[in-house]
Amino acid sequence: MRVMGVMRGAMGRSALQFQQFLLRGGVFEFMVAFAIAGAFATLVRDFVALILTPLLAAALREPDFADLSISVGQGALRYGQWLNSLITFVLIVAAVYAVVVGANALTSRATHARPVDPSLRNCPECLTEIPRKARRCRYCTSEVTPYRTPERGVPAH
Repeated sequence: MRVMGVMRGAMGRSALQFQQFLLRGGVFEFMVAFAIAGAFATLVRDFVALILTPLLAAALREPDFADLSISVGQGALRYGQWLNSLITFVLIVAAVYAVVVGANALTSRATHARPVDPSLRNCPECLTEIPRKARRCRYCTSEVTPYRTPERGVPAH
């Protein structure tokens, strides 16, 4: 009886540790991304095999693009299916590239589009933000020129 209780406790701890592992940052998101990527790859593969390559085969006046082959002695070198795989790969890489470029653009906009606070300015010594009317930087304690209201035609400091 005691052995069963110890085993049940160990299995419960293992299940809890496994649950914590799955919910820890990144693992769950990775699993979801992996499943979506697999589904996307299937869609692209089917698009290439069922739509794109038949259109290419019709343009090349071939009955079936996947059955393209070259006779080599007694055998055949079937390169049509490999071309299907190559086209699928190129389309997936293009889609991933487009997603990465789009994500980078959004991230870049989010980090650079910080609103400017008119009540702040940068300290000329340490470059930290200080109140615009400050006479001394609170971080490096250097004296700073007091802010003057800009006159017409004269740029502000």
